[in-house]
Amino acid sequence: MNLHKAYLAPLPLTGQTLDIDPNSKSVPVAPITRDEGINLHWSADSKKIHWTLGDEYFTNDINERFTFLEGSPDSIPPVDTVGVKVALEADTYRPDGVIAFTGATIITMEDDQVIENGTIVINGNKIEAIGDASVAIPAGAKVYDVQGKTIMPGFVDVHAHVSAFGYRNYTSETLAFIC
Repeated sequence: MNLHKAYLAPLPLTGQTLDIDPNSKSVPVAPITRDEGINLHWSADSKKIHWTLGDEYFTNDINERFTFLEGSPDSIPPVDTVGVKVALEADTYRPDGVIAFTGATIITMEDDQVIENGTIVINGNKIEAIGDASVAIPAGAKVYDVQGKTIMPGFVDVHAHVSAFGYRNYTSETLAFIC
């Protein structure tokens, strides 16, 4: 892997460490992905390598990436740019109800505006109001006092290993808090 682009190279048994990169001359190095390769894995017979990128699944025959292998072509064909579309659809959690975060320092992204002791009101998964402490909080809203905390747009961690940290009993309240 080099900046998420995957390469393939034979590994001769030299008894020494080999530094291999896309420009190596000591062993042949062939790109197997045009852009990136995620979830790389071999076929059961080790003659193909598979990977995903976005909503596509790719496969490369190893003997088509080098010219010295038995049954390989005289020249290397271009790397596939179109894979098999993976049409995966899944329901996602959509919170319901109204929550309000109060007492926060809010970075608004409106030039250098920062709201001290601010309030954000969220209904379902949409922000309905944002402002200072005078923002009206609807009756029945669950209120979180986040005084001393800063809220800012743009930092969204969509890559999480939630179950790896012991959270196994997902409830709407747990998911609303951690997602």
